[in-house]
This record gives sequence, structure tokens and C-alpha cells, in this order.
Amino acid sequence: MKKIMKKNKRISIQIGSVVTLLFFVTISLITIVVYWGTKDLFLSTRNENMTYDLQKFKDLHMNEEITGIVTDYWKKIPML
Repeated sequence: MKKIMKKNKRISIQIGSVVTLLFFVTISLITIVVYWGTKDLFLSTRNENMTYDLQKFKDLHMNEEITGIVTDYWKKIPML
């Protein structure tokens, strides 16, 4: 009877070790996939926002009346 309990204990330790290892491998892969997906989404969104802002700035810059007002304001109150 003790031999059977000893074998069962050894088998449960081996199965527990394999399950724990698979758990950590799975968690690591999920973390890597989520990180890369989030990073790519962030960078593409950031790029789109910068492109939009640059286009608006270009449109603003082309309007000489607004550019003159902003330039005069900057001359009166310089940015540090």
C-alpha cells in the first residue's frame, strides 16, 4: 500500500511540474503577443494623429492673417 501511495505522490509531483511549466509558457506567450499588438496599435495611432496635426498646422500656416496674429502674439509674449 505504501508503494502505491509513493508512486501516486511521485506521479502527481511530475504532473504538477509539467502543468506549472505549461502555464508559465502560455502566460509568457500571451504577454508577448499582447505587448507587440498594443505597441503596434499605439505607434500607428500616434502616427495618424501626428499626420493630422501636421496637416492642420500646414493649413493654419498657409493662412497669412492667422500667422500674422500668432507671430505678433509670440513677439509680445515670448515662450520660454
